[in-house]
Amino acid sequence: MTDKLLFVLYLYALTIVSCSRKADISAARTTNNTTTVHNITAIDNVSTIYNVNVVKNVKYGYNTNWLDSGEALTLDVYSPLDASLANKYPLVVMAHGGTFVGGAKEDLADVCAALAAKGMIAASINYRLGWNGRGARRCKGDTASLNEAVYRAMQDLNAALRFLTANANTYFVNTNWIFTGGASAGAITALNGAYLTDAYAKVRFKQAYSKLGSLFTADNNLTNTYHIKGICSMWGGIFDPAIITEANALPSIFYHGSDDTIIPAKTGNYLQCPNYQTLYGSIYIYNKLTRMGVPAVAHIYQGEGHAPPEYADNPDFIASTTYCFFDALRSGKPESGMYKQMESNCK
Repeated sequence: MTDKLLFVLYLYALTIVSCSRKADISAARTTNNTTTVHNITAIDNVSTIYNVNVVKNVKYGYNTNWLDSGEALTLDVYSPLDASLANKYPLVVMAHGGTFVGGAKEDLADVCAALAAKGMIAASINYRLGWNGRGARRCKGDTASLNEAVYRAMQDLNAALRFLTANANTYFVNTNWIFTGGASAGAITALNGAYLTDAYAKVRFKQAYSKLGSLFTADNNLTNTYHIKGICSMWGGIFDPAIITEANALPSIFYHGSDDTIIPAKTGNYLQCPNYQTLYGSIYIYNKLTRMGVPAVAHIYQGEGHAPPEYADNPDFIASTTYCFFDALRSGKPESGMYKQMESNCK
């Protein structure tokens, strides 16, 4: 079995249980007919609860989806009430879960609003969804189609990062501090997308690269660069530990269930199928990063599986602990540690 085939099967296993309990994983998202909003003081229910500003449905790109239809790509931006040109905040861009066929940016509205209330510009993105997953629960299905879905998601996250950093003055972003994150499928996108290069993609994603192009030029014509300073991964994982090196390792905070059979918290075969390659989950990545001396925090809920409800249904806990980790990096006092159940890394 080729590496590429192993990889895409792995991705299905990682994402078959969405981080969002609202996501419909039985049908692909095919359109995104939304209207760009530029009112920086627009408020919705979540932003009212957390007392933050939100700009909804900002168009950051446009591309062809898996059904060869044009799709507008949008995001929501949550910001502190006092954000301004004179008072910019660090940015975190989040990607929702949903097996690469379901979910939406609104699924992470609570987490993003809570992060904004703590003191961040938090953006939740929609990305192109859809692949032919018929028979996937039996470890079958169109794995080439899934491979392309994951590739599109990484392209779209990169496009959103370009857009928000290019428009830093509009959204009051401190471009010195850029973070990414996500849950389940979104965590796969954030983790792997933070490390993959086009040179790697040309080999490991040969078909997708040939069809879809560079990881860094899709969706819009922006060419600005940015530097990711850290990652928030909620029950995510990587497919190749070799992509993390001492030269590129990023500080990361993880959330995971110890008994996750979709993405093992340590290592194991996805979907518990012996013919699939090994997965590398939160504990594995945490151990690798800390051995390198790179700051990392892992929240492991003992006895829970994929998307532990104690974490998934508690946006305030996710936001507060993530903010503490990112803020410690910014203050020059990075932290590392592994925590169980609802223990907090906040000092």
